[in-house]
Amino acid sequence: MLAVGLIGLGSVMALDLSSPLWAVFSSLHYLQFPWRFLMLPALGCALLAGLPVALLARRRPRATTLVALACVTALIAGGWQRARPRGLEDVPQAEFEAVAVAARDRLSGTAYEYETIWTEGRPKGQPEAPLIVRNGAVTIAELPAAGVDRRFAVSARGRARLRLNTFYFPGWRVLVNGQEQAIDWSNPSGLIEFSVERGEHLVEARFGPTPPRLLGGALSALGLATVLALIALSGHGKIGAGRALNPSEARAHRHLGELIHSR
Repeated sequence: MLAVGLIGLGSVMALDLSSPLWAVFSSLHYLQFPWRFLMLPALGCALLAGLPVALLARRRPRATTLVALACVTALIAGGWQRARPRGLEDVPQAEFEAVAVAARDRLSGTAYEYETIWTEGRPKGQPEAPLIVRNGAVTIAELPAAGVDRRFAVSARGRARLRLNTFYFPGWRVLVNGQEQAIDWSNPSGLIEFSVERGEHLVEARFGPTPPRLLGGALSALGLATVLALIALSGHGKIGAGRALNPSEARAHRHLGELIHSR
């Protein structure tokens, strides 16, 4: 019943029959594509495919092997034509550059999931540059940086306020000449702002881990280590090795097994 339910639910959610649900429950839009529900029928079909093998496994092991081979052969034969995609388009590399991606309409295929909880008003249009001047006389030159981090050479004639056109999120830090600088994200768009004093500065914006992320990573590592330890101990027979059965218990187990096989 579970497998049939998964197949039915996933199929309905991927068809036009579920259009009213998608219209009423706006949170479903974050799934982006209805066909992602097809993972449910895939799981249900996998359970149903294993049912014949499970039923034959004890009584007819040879037949079980033949059925399993037949299922694998059918899967390969059915998907063989899809192993080589057709109709691929030759897209220029320039289409994947950051400038080209930023120039596209991000809102056409999203539900504003890229915004943070600190964003009250969306920025108007594309930013002029990654780092801009809010007030003051400043010259800015962007420097190479790795990943999502940003680096700038800043020359300020006096105290100035700058805005990094990046939505604030816990983990972002701004360093000026190696010293962490206080940041402010209280503007309507939730963008990162900070101040610099007069002089030549190396400004670095870095995104790093936070205590919750470090805790999550530690728990994941602990869970993985626990699983590996259990596997290692079970391989040495230290888990599940109980005491030996006495003669009466052994007879009871044999009798129970005979009753199960007789039915």
